[in-house]
Amino acid sequence: MITSLNEKLGEKEREEIEQLKKDLEAQNQARLEEMKAEEALLAAALKKQQSELSDLGDLEKQLKAREDRRRKFDEKEKTMKDDRQKATDEMNKMREAIDKGLDVI
Repeated sequence: MITSLNEKLGEKEREEIEQLKKDLEAQNQARLEEMKAEEALLAAALKKQQSELSDLGDLEKQLKAREDRRRKFDEKEKTMKDDRQKATDEMNKMREAIDKGLDVI
């Protein structure tokens, strides 16, 4: 009788352990599915951020190119202004020299 009771308890425990294994496997599978879904969302978010960063990089390149063109334009404009001033100064000097030369005559 004790042997049969032990066998029944042993069988019941094995059944409980087997059920626990099945429950844990189901929980693990459910968690794995959740993690895969989260990973997919994170991968999509990362891809979007990388795309946005790429777009920002392109915009930065465009902005730098514009700034470079503007800087070159400003440099040329300053050079032209300086050249005009030098030419005006030279013309004034020549006029003064001519006026002095005419005064001597």
